[in-house]
Amino acid sequence: MRLNNFIISVIFLASSLLADNFETSFNYFGNLTASSLNKDKFYIKGYQVDDIQDYFELSTYSKLGFQTMIYNDKFTFVAQAVSHYVDDSLNLDLTWLNAKYKIRDDFTIRVGRIQSAMFLNSDVRDIDYVNTWAIEPNAFYTMLPMRYYDGLDISYEKVIGDYYINIIITPYGEVSADIDDMVSGSTLDVSDMHMVSLVLSNNDFKFKTSYAQVTMNIPIYDVNYHSIIQTLQDEGNDISKYNYIDKKISFLTLGLEYNYENYSFLTEIAKRDSVSLLPDTIAYYTMLSYRYDKFIPFIMYSSNNNDSSHFDTTNINDTATNGVTKTELEKILYQTNDSQRTFSIGFRYDLKTGIALKFQVDKIFIKNYGTDYSDSVKRLGYTQIDAGVKDDNVYQTTIGLSFAF
Repeated sequence: MRLNNFIISVIFLASSLLADNFETSFNYFGNLTASSLNKDKFYIKGYQVDDIQDYFELSTYSKLGFQTMIYNDKFTFVAQAVSHYVDDSLNLDLTWLNAKYKIRDDFTIRVGRIQSAMFLNSDVRDIDYVNTWAIEPNAFYTMLPMRYYDGLDISYEKVIGDYYINIIITPYGEVSADIDDMVSGSTLDVSDMHMVSLVLSNNDFKFKTSYAQVTMNIPIYDVNYHSIIQTLQDEGNDISKYNYIDKKISFLTLGLEYNYENYSFLTEIAKRDSVSLLPDTIAYYTMLSYRYDKFIPFIMYSSNNNDSSHFDTTNINDTATNGVTKTELEKILYQTNDSQRTFSIGFRYDLKTGIALKFQVDKIFIKNYGTDYSDSVKRLGYTQIDAGVKDDNVYQTTIGLSFAF
């Protein structure tokens, strides 16, 4: 199934031109942000984020987004585009392009391009103004690089007393995305996406849990990689997990937001399982904030921890090359390590409705698995370090404006 977004666009435009009873809305949002590290020989680069180095650069994390809705009592058509500054150029992503039909008051069906429903703030993930933090915790959100998918979902919602219940079922979804930050020159293809999400909330709290299973494909074009894998396979080793081709991956998430007077507590945990070159991972973050009128200070901790058995090559046989090829495999595994933990402090100050000043300092700790085999740069989490540097932490400072109108 390959959804045709052009057809959805035609429906979107035709509805706005031909339907007299439709209303329209237009909003825009974004960030104007700078970030810097406190030392050289460290580099940070995440999904859709340009390199951060040891000097302030205005474009880092900056973005501009637009959203248009055409709606009436039964139909809603949404289009959203977000432009990021990546690798010294602007990248434009179409993050929403869908049509929703209300079957009855509590049932709706939606088809087209939809943002993932895995996390507490999935629907507004690109609208940073609604969040307290200056930047979302990389240790958590980067474990799932699928911000959106092309597919359909069915939603059921009900209000019972003071409680709101929402169940979203995604019977099918797919996406193709550039992931050059993760695997040089490669594209992530996700198909056979099946997902279910449950939200329970009232005026004080929101609880959300989601489960998803997808089929992932990431081609690896490196000739040296294929030579290593072939040599080990010729020695009778089971190397079926050392690739990203047609791999089933599952995600389980739990999230809770609780508000008491001026206090706000936010936490999420996620588990990723896959028999592939992608390590099994448990990640979480916790944030506590307090509102003093327009000023909101916060503290946050996030962690991403790979299963250490992913990097264990004890059972790999390599007698033909006296362990040389096995060492090369360990180098590959080392580059899949994305474990890190981060302590963060910061604040948000609401300058006026729609504009907020944000400031955040992250102390990022990186975690080694096995031996550092890097010849030039080693990757740990979404932090890169020049070879020979023994430090295991770096500070990142971020300041900027978030806006939404």
